[in-house]
Amino acid sequence: FKTKQLQKGLKELGEEGAIQVFSLRDGRVVLGAVGQLQFEIVRHRLAGEYSVDAVYEQVGLHTARWLRFPDAKTRERFTSKEAASLATDVDGNPVFLATNRYNLELAEERWPEVGFHATREHGEVLDGSR
Repeated sequence: FKTKQLQKGLKELGEEGAIQVFSLRDGRVVLGAVGQLQFEIVRHRLAGEYSVDAVYEQVGLHTARWLRFPDAKTRERFTSKEAASLATDVDGNPVFLATNRYNLELAEERWPEVGFHATREHGEVLDGSR
């Protein structure tokens, strides 16, 4: 399997903004897109530009939110309590992956001091408390 080509391709496509690439703590990768067509374009580009035949599995995620923490202590507490829902994007920003709208709203209520952002500027590093 062409792991290095896949990693390189996903990193570059993520940096381009062609797709959102989220790395989970267990090493798996989740791709985020607005629609099915984006996945097909990425599959085509991975095959053509990186010689990788990608197979996708649908995951039960509703939305992603980029996180901004007021300080390192809050980040540490959040990371400890919400570890199963955390990932990082291609720029290393922390991201909350919600399985449904209720899951997102509950996290926002539990953590009013944490900023949950639907978008971020390309290349922006959101969290200064790393």
